[in-house]
Amino acid sequence: MIVAGEWDFARKTVGDVSAVGAVYALKFYKLLIYVKLKPMKYEEAKKLLDIYGEAWLKQDPELILTIFTPDAVYDDSKEPENHGHNEIRYYWVNKVIGEQKDIKFKLLNVWTDRNEVIAEWDAEFVDIKRNLRVQMREIGIFTTKDGKFSSLREYYKTTKTPL
Repeated sequence: MIVAGEWDFARKTVGDVSAVGAVYALKFYKLLIYVKLKPMKYEEAKKLLDIYGEAWLKQDPELILTIFTPDAVYDDSKEPENHGHNEIRYYWVNKVIGEQKDIKFKLLNVWTDRNEVIAEWDAEFVDIKRNLRVQMREIGIFTTKDGKFSSLREYYKTTKTPL
């Protein structure tokens, strides 16, 4: 099935699109997409996620930036969206360093599909701002570009216990 964007690309590439021309243009289009969005392998995703966990444990905003593209979008579902390294760094300095201590992180599952990575982990920390122990199960949905994460959407459930 050819979708609208693919059909437009085929028409622009071949001109008067015959059935055969459309098929070849479509194959070329899909090759361009494949090359542009090189699929991330499980091992690559796992390595980036291990760095994510390490950055959280060490509360290191510079380390976390090494796994994101400069224009990445970091979307914690309960906070405003963060665009680019400067905003991601600001979020980490204020949220992770400014409000958390005694952090634990355990990566549970990793799934990859082309340029998407889905990860599940458990985390625990002390929320020093609210004086709570926080336990969370989290799902992160990442998109990838050039061997790094270009976006992250986080979804989580927490259990909070007063200290």
